[in-house]
Amino acid sequence: MPTYILISPTHALPTSSLSTFLRLPHARAGAQALYLPSQGGEKLYEVQAVAPEARRSWFVGEAVVSDGKLLVLSAVDPVFVVLPVLLSVKSTSEPTAPLRSLPFPDLFAHAASTLASPSVLALPALPAVQRALAKICEINEPAPDLKTYRLSPPLLLSLLQRKIARIAQKDAFESVPALSRALEREGYASEELKVEARTKAALEIVVSYLPPSLALELEKLYPLPLLTAHSLPTPPLSRTSSSTTIAAEPTDLGLISGQGRSGRGMAVSSGGGGAKAGEKKGSRGVEALKKVNTSKMRKLDTFFSKRPTRASTAAAAAASPSPEGAAGAAKKEEERENVEGKEVVVEVQEKVVEKVEVQVEVSVEAEGAET
Repeated sequence: MPTYILISPTHALPTSSLSTFLRLPHARAGAQALYLPSQGGEKLYEVQAVAPEARRSWFVGEAVVSDGKLLVLSAVDPVFVVLPVLLSVKSTSEPTAPLRSLPFPDLFAHAASTLASPSVLALPALPAVQRALAKICEINEPAPDLKTYRLSPPLLLSLLQRKIARIAQKDAFESVPALSRALEREGYASEELKVEARTKAALEIVVSYLPPSLALELEKLYPLPLLTAHSLPTPPLSRTSSSTTIAAEPTDLGLISGQGRSGRGMAVSSGGGGAKAGEKKGSRGVEALKKVNTSKMRKLDTFFSKRPTRASTAAAAAASPSPEGAAGAAKKEEERENVEGKEVVVEVQEKVVEKVEVQVEVSVEAEGAET
C-alpha cells in the first residue's frame, strides 16, 4: 500500500482513515476527486496534491516515502460538491433537458447511478450537504411528509455573487499573500482598476469549481469595462495614417525634397503608396539611420582582425596564378601605404600648428609684460 504525506487540520485527524474518504465527481472537470468529511459531517475537505517538478522523496523517521507529492486538505463549500448531483437529475438524457424535482433519498440514488459514483450515497447523512441543498434548491412539499428538491439557477447565481463579493473585499483579498502579490505586480494606478482586478481574481477562483455552462453564465454578470480597456493592445497604425505622419513631420535629412543623405529618393505622400499595411514604423531617428549609405563604411569585425603584413601580401600575390590578381594586390598595398603616409603628414602638420600657436601666445604675453 503506497504511503503519502498529508497536511490536515487537527479536528479532521480523528476520522482520517481510508474508509471515510469519498470519491466524488468534480464539478469543473467531471473527473473523480477525493474528499474528506470532518467529524460529525459539519465540513467537507478537498484533497489537493502538490507535485514537485523533479522527482522527490520524504524521510519519515527511519523510513523513506518514495512519492514526493504533498497532499493538503483544503476546506471546500459543500455547494460545489452537490452541484454535479443536482445537475445529473434530468428528465431525459439530453443536455438541455429540464431538471427534475426529486425527494431527498431518490435524488442521491439517481445521481449515484448516473455518475457511477457509489460515494454519492454517503452525502445525505452529512449536515453540511443538507444545508447546501437548502441554499440553492427549490423545495416543494407535494405531501405533508414529502419534500422534493431541484436546483434553482437564480438562487445559485445569487449565492455565487455574494461569494465573489466577499472574496474581492480589500481586507479579505490582501489577507492572502499570493493574491495581493499578484495584484501588486500588475501595477494598477487607480483604485477603480484595483477593485475590478480583485473582482476578476475572485471570479476566477469561483469559476474553477463550476461546470463550463454555469461559468459562462456567471462571467456574463461581470463585464469589467475598466479592466478590459486597460488590457486592450494598442492598435497598429493604418497605411494612410503612417504615411501622412511622415509627410507632416519631415526630418533633417532632406525628406521635404525627397532626397536622403545618400542622395537616394524617398517617396513621401499622404496616400497609400508608402509602407505596407500593418507594418510598424520606428522613430524618426531610426528611420533616418535606415537611409544612411553604409556601402563605404568598414565593418566592425575588420577592426579586430589581424592586419596583413607586407610580406604576407607579397606572398599571396606571388601565389596567385592570375597576373591581374597580383597586380591588384600590389595596387592595394600601394594605396594603403599612401594612406598611411598621408596620415603621418597630417599628424606632423597638426603638431607644427600647435607649436606655432604656442609661440604666438608666448610672444603676446612677452609684449604685454614689456608694456
